[in-house]
Amino acid sequence: MRLLSTRFRYDALAQVFHWLTAVLVVAAYFMGPGGSEDRGYSSANDFSLQIHETLGISVLAIVLLRVLWRLKRRNFRTPWVYAQCEAAPAHTTPTPRTSTPGSKTSAT
Repeated sequence: MRLLSTRFRYDALAQVFHWLTAVLVVAAYFMGPGGSEDRGYSSANDFSLQIHETLGISVLAIVLLRVLWRLKRRNFRTPWVYAQCEAAPAHTTPTPRTSTPGSKTSAT
């Protein structure tokens, strides 16, 4: 795997951050006690609640690392699919027709 990104793919570290975040979120979901507040904070669920909170803090740390990595890699170009999806609405949005002072208008 390449550490740096190419034009069409995210780099290896960004992919690791993505999948690590996904795995931690799914694990936190299943480790959460769920249900009412009495059930979630009961002494019987202390261990699973600690694991759930630890996973949540880990997700926060990974997200912060992802943001820092993205800011460091400012020259990364978004995949061409995103550019096409963003270009289509831009071409269909009507341009407002307003006259500016000193401009000639065709309406007489």
